[in-house]
Amino acid sequence: MVELAHYKSEMVKMREELSQAFEAALKLHINGSVMTMKALEAAFSSVLARSNLVQLNLHLVQSALDNSNATCIDQSNGVRSELILWDCTFDRVAKDFGLPSGTVRVVWQQWCGGHPPLRLLTKHDMSSRLKTVRLSDLRRVMLLIEALLTQEELKRVHRSSDAAGLLFEQIKGRLPFASSSGKGRRRMLDQLSWRTLAHELEALNN
Repeated sequence: MVELAHYKSEMVKMREELSQAFEAALKLHINGSVMTMKALEAAFSSVLARSNLVQLNLHLVQSALDNSNATCIDQSNGVRSELILWDCTFDRVAKDFGLPSGTVRVVWQQWCGGHPPLRLLTKHDMSSRLKTVRLSDLRRVMLLIEALLTQEELKRVHRSSDAAGLLFEQIKGRLPFASSSGKGRRRMLDQLSWRTLAHELEALNN
């Protein structure tokens, strides 16, 4: 009877330790986000799959991790945006996401008020080194524009893409932009892609 009681005690202790371990791992994985049930189940499966505590059927684990509908809500930075699960982590964009091409003004508006705002993206949201480099190029251009605005104007553009477009018109003349090409052709900033401006800014700094 003593051995049986000891065995039961050890089982209870083990169960509590397992519960605490999973709770800590899930908290780290979720990182304070507001979760849907489907996202919570996917996160739990992801933590379980990476744990040495339990061996799961690999097919079921992979199915959970590949579930593109598993999402949660991120409310950091005062912005409510959806997070998507891929490669065992929640990110603000899908794995196949690519930064948009377009003019400086159009992408500036997406930087301020896209879905999600491009300003919220980090290198951890990018699925390849090339995409990370392009995000760095984009940030160089967008932060230059932000530097031309006051704090009050920044608050306005971060609340509305329309406000971002209007304020861009007011400050675009202060951007380091050559109005004529090397061949003497006239250029207009409204028609210039953000990537072209990023390359020119990089050349100025070198």
